[in-house]
Order: sequence, then structure tokens, then C-alpha cells
Amino acid sequence: MEQFDEFGFPTEYPPEILSSMHSQLRIPAEKFRQLHICFDAANNLYARIPLDKLYDLCSRYLSSISQEDFLDVAEIIAHERGNHYAVIRREIFHEELPPGGPMDRELIAEHLYSVGDEYYYALEKQQEGKPWYTPDWSEFVKYADQFFIESTPQQYLLTRYLQNTQRKLRCPPIEITEEFSSQLRMDEDIQHIIDEGQRLGVRFQDQQDFRDFLDLLLKLSHHTRRYSHRGHTSAELGLPALSAEKVLKDVSYDNNYIDPLAKIGHMLRAKCHNPTTTSGKPSRNTPCPCGSGRKYKNCCGR
Repeated sequence: MEQFDEFGFPTEYPPEILSSMHSQLRIPAEKFRQLHICFDAANNLYARIPLDKLYDLCSRYLSSISQEDFLDVAEIIAHERGNHYAVIRREIFHEELPPGGPMDRELIAEHLYSVGDEYYYALEKQQEGKPWYTPDWSEFVKYADQFFIESTPQQYLLTRYLQNTQRKLRCPPIEITEEFSSQLRMDEDIQHIIDEGQRLGVRFQDQQDFRDFLDLLLKLSHHTRRYSHRGHTSAELGLPALSAEKVLKDVSYDNNYIDPLAKIGHMLRAKCHNPTTTSGKPSRNTPCPCGSGRKYKNCCGR
């Protein structure tokens, strides 16, 4: 009998119970590993996907996977520790729906429920009616790495721009463009990304310099895979691209930008050399709490 917490999310099972569940599987360990890759990759490519659709994907990539075996694996994964997603019943976010069967559940990324339910509902609405991006297996498995960012010509051009024009960046240019891609994947607005760039040391000599940067950023935006597009880019869906001329009136930059978290970061750095939180270490790909501007994995997390 599955166990759930007060919010309806699957609870973590101790290793001995998970080991017992593994021993009862009818598929070999390698097939379980491949199915786990499918779950991990789907989380990082779509952020939200119904289990019946995920089963269709797994069946496409892996042969001879019965629905019963798929659900047995899904139950183990749902109760594992350390996954950055949950496998939940649909009625948790839709109380108006009657209880569904095991295949009516869905996989949702951690950020959709850890901050606020509004992110889940917003993504659900944005994804509605759009086709699922289904790459071949060799590309799909790359997304099993939670830090994977697809390299694109647009990302290369923006990285080269930063290399050629910036002298006081707080981390390597490629890390900055990867951070931009991560935020664009989550549909962060352009002004927020400009502010993030300035926090990381991006500065502009004049309005034309800013316009050149904005033009490259918008091209990156148009060719970045998004959760809201079910893994597609805006270009692949035929959506109109934003031009710098149209966006300029709604965004701005400040070469005297001061990171509002900088003072807090310096206080943390003064208190401890290797900062952690009460909930554990920061995510490897998030800004380091020490305030250096670098990702945690390249700073105190080394």
C-alpha cells in the first residue's frame, strides 16, 4: 500500500523497502536504469508530463515495456530519495476531478510545487494543446543530467559577444549564457535576465552596446527549449520572434547596478567559508550563497 504525506505527495521509503520492491520487478536491472533515465530526462525537458504520455515515450525508446512494468518502476521512483521531481495524483492540483487510476498521475518538476502552486497552474495552461518534442534517444538521454543545457549557434554568438566586450565578468562567459538559457527555459522575463547579467558583471558602454546585447539575447530566447512549449523552441513552433526595437522600450540597464543580495552574501561568507543551509547544500547550478556571483559548483561547492 503506497504511503503519502499530508499534501498527497509520495513519502520517501527506506532503503530496505525499496530493495524489496526492486527484487519483485519482472524486468532486468538495465531496463530499470533506462526507464529511470526516461523519468529524469522528461523532468528536465518538460517539467510536467502525464504518466500515460511518459509511457508512450518510454515505449518508443525502449522495446517490450508493459504498462504493468512501467507502473511498478514509477512507484519505486515516486518513493525514492533525491529526485528533483514528484510523481503525483492529478487530484492534488485538481480537487474537482474524481480519483484517477495509476496511469492518471503525472510527473512534475520540483520548482512547480516547492515555491507556489501558481507555477504549476501557469505551466499547465501554457503547455495546453502544444505538441511534445520527442528527440531521438541519444539526444533525449542528455536531459537526464539536470545541468544539461543544449548548445546552440545563438548561445555561441552571445558567449562570443561577452568574451569580446566584457572585462569584469564575475564568472566565465559560457556560464553566464548557460544561466540565461536556464532562465529562458523557465520563461523568465527579459528584464529579469538583464538584471541577472548585470549581477554577474555585464556592463554596457552605451545604448548601442546594450541593443547589440539585447538582439543576441532575444535570438537565444527564440531558440531555447522551453517547458511551456513541451520541449520545443519558439522557432520550432513557428511563433514570431521578438525584435530588439520592440523590446527596448520595456527594458533598461544600469551600469551602477548593485546586487540586492550582495550584502547578505558577504555576511554569509564572513560567517563560514563553505556555506550550507538548514535543508542541505545549495543546488550545484545556483548562484553561490557566498555572494561571489559564480555558480555554487564552481565556487564554495568545489
